[in-house]
Amino acid sequence: MLRPISLFLLMLLIFANRYNGDSDTLHGVWLCVCLFVIPCVAILVARTLKRSPYSTVVATNAILLSFGVAIVVFSWQTAVRTFIGMPILLDDVLLFLPALFWLLVLWWVTAPIDNKTSYVFHRLRLDVLLLGIPLFILIGVSETASFYNVSDDWMHLVDISAFLILLGYAPQFIAWILPAKRMRQNELLEQLVAIGKKAKLHNVKFYVWNTHNRIMNALAFGMAFQSKTIVLTDKLIASLTLKELHAVVAHELAHHKYWHVPFFVVTGASVIIWSTKIFGIFDIESVNSIAFPLQMVCIVGAVILVSRQFEEQADAYAAVDQSKQEGSAVITEDGVRAMCSALTAIADVHSIPLDKNDPMHRSISARQKNLASIVGMECAQLPINKKVLWVKVTLLATLIGGILA
Repeated sequence: MLRPISLFLLMLLIFANRYNGDSDTLHGVWLCVCLFVIPCVAILVARTLKRSPYSTVVATNAILLSFGVAIVVFSWQTAVRTFIGMPILLDDVLLFLPALFWLLVLWWVTAPIDNKTSYVFHRLRLDVLLLGIPLFILIGVSETASFYNVSDDWMHLVDISAFLILLGYAPQFIAWILPAKRMRQNELLEQLVAIGKKAKLHNVKFYVWNTHNRIMNALAFGMAFQSKTIVLTDKLIASLTLKELHAVVAHELAHHKYWHVPFFVVTGASVIIWSTKIFGIFDIESVNSIAFPLQMVCIVGAVILVSRQFEEQADAYAAVDQSKQEGSAVITEDGVRAMCSALTAIADVHSIPLDKNDPMHRSISARQKNLASIVGMECAQLPINKKVLWVKVTLLATLIGGILA
């Protein structure tokens, strides 16, 4: 659910709060080029080439990269803080105003639907607010504690408490920001709840995300101690056959069944702990301008590698669920077909090439080949389950070893 734009902005914000350039050297001309000239040219080109499928992507990358250069190379954060100081949150908000402004303009001029306002707010919620609001709350709490000279020991407690409170309210926040509403009691809901019970998941909450019939997607969220939540978009429900929809829901339920979300947290924590220790061995501070981007790259890389294993396991579970509905103890062709056809339908609606990878998933064609390869295997003896088990054991051992080392 985390989008590339929000992740990139997150990395830049953390970098800006950890690293300040020389306040005596302000690169006014280059900052103007990065923050105004390049974004303006990129948007004009995207507007001119609106029919090109890549124009918006190229313009988005140009805006984000030029903004990144303004922070990393020309210390935009130093310029902001030189002029306004460091009032709680205000400097962080002003820091990101140029990037946010140009992204809003880009989304407006390249909106693929007539209701431009609806499209812009949709992108704003997903690409900025979904991660931005919790992040700024955490920064605000931390800066407020610093303002009142809270000691380091108490500061850690305040930060952890704020994080846990936000984590506790994450399902409600995500449903509100999308926006999504609880699925009404009907025959479909009863069928989906039954699929959850077969996965030994009780009290699963199902939400419908109103995308104005634009997006086919589904997502699972909720940590181990939270209610398990599944969100389905309106277009997904309207466009898929019942068997395809059941397969997609089984896939999302698998993320809860196999504790995928908590293990993403374990993955990130392991990388942070071990990278910090390695930096210490080589006498590299974690706030160093080279060390921090390297640490972020390692975290993203590790999450991508783990995610692809988890996604393959979730695909396999969808085939297991569909095959067991037929009363079979082995994976059947019909059990695989429902998930494969659902993936094809999603690709067709969003014009996704079947051989295109995305950061968290293998290509659709690769996923379909993996599904085809398990036909005839026993449902209880799938190789991917054993593979993921070893991944989890390795992650836990890495985390515990890092804490104890």
